[in-house]
Amino acid sequence: MAIKDISPQAPVHVLIISKKHFDDLDSFSDSETDIAGRLLLAANKVADKLKLDRGFRLIINRGEHSGRLVPHFHIHLIGGKRLGPKVVS
Repeated sequence: MAIKDISPQAPVHVLIISKKHFDDLDSFSDSETDIAGRLLLAANKVADKLKLDRGFRLIINRGEHSGRLVPHFHIHLIGGKRLGPKVVS
């Protein structure tokens, strides 16, 4: 599923979320790697629907230093403006 982020960091900031719960990237078993791949493809489809043809960024936060706030694996899809080379300033 895809939902808008409640605290967007760009004009387009969407979360791509698996309906099946995974705490983190490490929670995927070898037999579930297809789910991770489908989430990446879903992010690309959402970007196409949102007409992010000039580019977008995908971010996965992992670990205590990442700034992750939600204990459920998700992918941030960010775009709608020139993002520059850095994730944070």
